[in-house]
Amino acid sequence: MRGALVACMLAAALHSSLVVLTRIDAIQRDVAVMVSSLAAGDTARLEFDRLHLLSTRLMMFSMVGGLALV
Repeated sequence: MRGALVACMLAAALHSSLVVLTRIDAIQRDVAVMVSSLAAGDTARLEFDRLHLLSTRLMMFSMVGGLALV
């Protein structure tokens, strides 16, 4: 059980850092301005916000998993 939780935490962290953050960096490079300065309905801002929320949730999962292991 503990091993499965650790594996899930590792998978979440890897997905966040290798996939999600790579896409976030690409959006920031492409827009060349602060993403927060884009209009609320801008597709780049909407995608950034979606990816940021996903990244936050994945990191929260890892934090809660770590607390459960303690």
